[in-house]
Amino acid sequence: MAGTWTPEDRARLSRRALLRGAALAAAGAAANCAPATQPAAPPPAAAPAQPPAAPAQPPAVSPTAPAVARELDVVRQGNVGTAFSTAVARERGYFREVGIDLQDEAFASGAQMTPLLAAGQLDVGTTSIQSAFFNAVSRGAEQRMVVDKGHQEKGIPTTVLVVRQDLVPASGTLPLAEIQGRSIALATEPKQGGQGFLVVRMLASVGLTLDDVDWKILPYRDMPDLLANRSVDGAVLVEPFYTLSAQRLPLIVWQNVADYYDGQQTAAYVFGERFMDERRDVARRWMVANVRGLRDYNDWKKRGQPADDLAEILGRASGLSPDVVTRVTWERMNPDGYLNLQAIEADQRQLLEWGSIGQVLPLDRIVDHQFVDYAIAQLGKYQG
Repeated sequence: MAGTWTPEDRARLSRRALLRGAALAAAGAAANCAPATQPAAPPPAAAPAQPPAAPAQPPAVSPTAPAVARELDVVRQGNVGTAFSTAVARERGYFREVGIDLQDEAFASGAQMTPLLAAGQLDVGTTSIQSAFFNAVSRGAEQRMVVDKGHQEKGIPTTVLVVRQDLVPASGTLPLAEIQGRSIALATEPKQGGQGFLVVRMLASVGLTLDDVDWKILPYRDMPDLLANRSVDGAVLVEPFYTLSAQRLPLIVWQNVADYYDGQQTAAYVFGERFMDERRDVARRWMVANVRGLRDYNDWKKRGQPADDLAEILGRASGLSPDVVTRVTWERMNPDGYLNLQAIEADQRQLLEWGSIGQVLPLDRIVDHQFVDYAIAQLGKYQG
């Protein structure tokens, strides 16, 4: 059962927009003048006159002719502040290399992007795995999830259940069954998807259901204050909000929620119908640049998240200070980009059981891997 909160408590989290734009440049070179030829020596007097030689033909294209600049294709992308792979790709010049000017527009949620994608006013959006996306497609919105933007991995604490330190007994162990009846902060209604897919499995491990917890729905940014004043007992936090919250008050990680659903597809980039059908070549090039950024991001994590230029890029993209960037347990993304189709189908069935969607959609209506296939054909399989 969910508690009642004010509209301010329910405000969705938004992050600062990413930097916009990429400059268009063209280089030119001045043509060199060919040196004048010397006149031929006159023939001997006794020899008959010869007709003048035909002038040499100029080359079809002068090697010093000015280069013709190609105008960049503008791609409009919605961003809720977590478009990390494209942030890396843009700042490292990968989009410019494929002729794209990537322009970000800030949104509070993926649901706000749906009508703009349908109208062709937005080319690329994002979505979490939640009922609003599936219901929009059921109503006729032609858009597809095209590449991994984040997923859960067992043993990687990107989503955690924390509890106030004063609730943990001296033994240091608090059985999960003790969650029954407690007030726990969550960012979205659990039966609409998102983290609900994770916590329902966690609760089932001790014979409980979502209805056994007093859920308080509120933005991540408000959770530390409510924990500090003891208005809630615990919270389900994602990174980087856990790291930021732990800096403000003592918290105990009660459960690594990702352990209960290995491979759950957390989020995806979405292409609108017009972008896929009318600008397919641009969409393919977008994917090549994105996968390059995604792989750089993955390599940085494998190197231990050093305080280098990529850390600075993530800091600018997320608004986090450099010391926090290197300590956050960043979300996992498939370096080849493919989505977990089995998890997406399983989550649809869970939403249907909760009554949050009216039908389970065929995967080919909600996922299109052709653009990832194209990028892998150009770049090869990830070898890191």
